[in-house]
Amino acid sequence: VAESGEADDAGTDRAAHVINALLAECGARPHLSRHGGHAWHLHVDRGEDAGWADWFLASSAVALAQILTEYGRVTWGECAAPRCATLYLGTGPGSAHRYCSAACASRERVAAHRRRRRAGAE
Repeated sequence: VAESGEADDAGTDRAAHVINALLAECGARPHLSRHGGHAWHLHVDRGEDAGWADWFLASSAVALAQILTEYGRVTWGECAAPRCATLYLGTGPGSAHRYCSAACASRERVAAHRRRRRAGAE
């Protein structure tokens, strides 16, 4: 059985490999761009001719890479509540998030408490 830290390291390593694969797939390369009356700003995509989907994929992969390197762990995921498929990004202080909101976390705590009470009553 892996220690908690080892499981976290495995998840971080897996995320890093997936992000690297996304960056390679989308041909992300940083460059400065000025268009539409905007000041010079950073783009990370195939170039000026890249479509919206290319830009979004490359920019998202770079943002996730930055978050992973800044926090040293995966701070995003799918809500752990069984009936919720919402994705979350948790970059605040404290322990890693498992739920998309306080409402989902509370609902799951109440459900777990009720299951324990039912199991104890049998």
